[in-house]
Amino acid sequence: MKKILAITIVALFLSTTSFAQLLKLNYGPKIGVNVSNHTLTLNSGGYSTSPLVGVQAGAFIGVQLPLKFAAQLEVLYSQAGAKYKSANTFDLKQDFVSIPLIVKYNVFDKLNIYVGPQIDFLISAKTIYATGGSPQDDKENENTSYFSIATGAEYNLPFGLVVSARYQPTFKEQFKKTIFNINSKRNLFTFSVGYNLPF
Repeated sequence: MKKILAITIVALFLSTTSFAQLLKLNYGPKIGVNVSNHTLTLNSGGYSTSPLVGVQAGAFIGVQLPLKFAAQLEVLYSQAGAKYKSANTFDLKQDFVSIPLIVKYNVFDKLNIYVGPQIDFLISAKTIYATGGSPQDDKENENTSYFSIATGAEYNLPFGLVVSARYQPTFKEQFKKTIFNINSKRNLFTFSVGYNLPF
């Protein structure tokens, strides 16, 4: 019985590996820097915004498609937010889990361009006022999921390294309860490095 089980496990492993090689699957980790800002859509308080810098980290899995195309699914932890400046100056710092599904096209040699949908799930939001004090939990005032389009380009370096630049605007406003009579939409630039591993 143990021999049969062992043979079955080995056979499943070999068949899965062969299938992955046939499909030309790849996977790996990635880490990057986010530059996030908010575009004001409601501004009754004379506010202006400026970018915040955060980190992004996660993993991806991809598959080669015909005609120089490829698809890639990612799961990422992503920091975003913006600085709001007026009479009540504060930083809005947000943490998301982001899931983009992008389609790539190989332009030439090692250069790819890509586009695809992305959904973001808000896991935390903090308001930090310039006047000091403890950060305030702002998650209840904000929409907890966002849809965006990820567009960008990547370049494949030696040793499996991939560098990428990406732009992700959201289509939904940030706040379901407005603070200081303002509302906004997020714009996010990401610069990342990944490590490409074949199955």
